[in-house]
Amino acid sequence: MQGLCPKFPDLSKTDLIQGYLLLFNIILKLYATCYKVAFSITGESMMNFYKIKKEYLDHLRQYDKKVPQNVENGKEKLYTGIVMSTENYNYFVPLSSFNRPQQTNFVLQQNNKRRLGSLRLSFMIPIEKNDTSVLEKVDLDDVDDFKYRRLLEQELKLCRQNQKQIMHRAKKVYDMGNNSEHPRFKDCVQFQKLEQKASEYQYDRTKAQMKKKRKQHDMEL
Repeated sequence: MQGLCPKFPDLSKTDLIQGYLLLFNIILKLYATCYKVAFSITGESMMNFYKIKKEYLDHLRQYDKKVPQNVENGKEKLYTGIVMSTENYNYFVPLSSFNRPQQTNFVLQQNNKRRLGSLRLSFMIPIEKNDTSVLEKVDLDDVDDFKYRRLLEQELKLCRQNQKQIMHRAKKVYDMGNNSEHPRFKDCVQFQKLEQKASEYQYDRTKAQMKKKRKQHDMEL
């Protein structure tokens, strides 16, 4: 029986360390795969702050005056997302200093009851899922104003802690804005109309880019 047992080679400390590192990397890859699977099942990603291009907001505001201006209190307006999704669009909600509770917003309130601001869900903005060109993710480390950066850090923490509640409220507000008989209907932007105009924006821009490329190609001939 002794002769049937496999004989393992003697391993040096270097070989053992390399083996452990290889095993550790395999575990990390498995963890990353499991995380991606969980992400695809839940359909949720961790919320972040974004800037939306002024040109895009101006385009939408032509069709609904309630679309927020690009600047508030001297600072470029930030948006939180993704707060909800339809078949073709992701929605991003403007962050505001307004802190009075309403049916159509979500107040960012700390445990000590201090209200930092709110998410104005009635003014959510749709962006086509395949269009990331109008979005810019905000890196809070790049915010020079210390007090403002600290406020944003606290607000982002509250957004992430309350993500499920925010997404649930966003869906309810979306339904309010699509029901002309709801008392809060007129408080909301015209979500479905803005979805249509969002697609038109991307179509027009793609068409213009193709025309520009064709013109450049003709000049090179």
